[in-house]
Amino acid sequence: MKKLIKNPFKSFGDKPVIYIRYKNKKCTYVGETDKFSGMRQFRKDLSPGITDNYDEVRILYAPRDKNVRKYWEAYLVVKLLPMYQLKENKLKPYVSILNKRRMKDQGLIVEGSPEYSDLRNKFKGILFHGGKIPLGYKVVPVPNTKSICPRTKEIKQIKIIEYDVDSPDYNMLMDIVLLYGKKNFESYKKMSYRNLRDYIQKKYNKKLQENYLWDVRRRELETNSKYWNKFYG
Repeated sequence: MKKLIKNPFKSFGDKPVIYIRYKNKKCTYVGETDKFSGMRQFRKDLSPGITDNYDEVRILYAPRDKNVRKYWEAYLVVKLLPMYQLKENKLKPYVSILNKRRMKDQGLIVEGSPEYSDLRNKFKGILFHGGKIPLGYKVVPVPNTKSICPRTKEIKQIKIIEYDVDSPDYNMLMDIVLLYGKKNFESYKKMSYRNLRDYIQKKYNKKLQENYLWDVRRRELETNSKYWNKFYG
């Protein structure tokens, strides 16, 4: 009677897998592939001059999402410490993948990640990096946006600057912009910077230099023209 032996390869098909190689029961290499049928898991040449002469390969089903698959590959590399991935330059990327996942699980946005870049683009131009706060503004933390640097492990709260409409400085800023005219420089009140400076000093008991007034007005009219134009009617 002829015995039929089931082909184990058929059960994997084109499914993604993580593979673990062994030599004399010692782990030599851990890798991943998006398609079992590509036979990558059985290739012995790792790089020029380096051959993995394994005697056993263990195959694990893996997620189709490459990022998730890479995480579990990194987890196994760090846990098993394969002999061909022990060097610092080989091991470091896997440790980095693990750290980023753990940081994300803690609700931290990792600097350099796509999420971090998207956030920076969203608040571009109003991010607060420290230093002097512009006239009429306040610093506001963005909820649930703590970021972490993978290299230094320093955690920062992402902050932005926005108008402090309840402050006297905001009213002063409004006077500087509105009393001197529109963005097209056709002022509806003929007020020189010197007269404007004297007006501010008399009304708010705060002396501002003419060049400071000019810088404030130019910045606001160029950067936030849509906001200020609504006050001109």
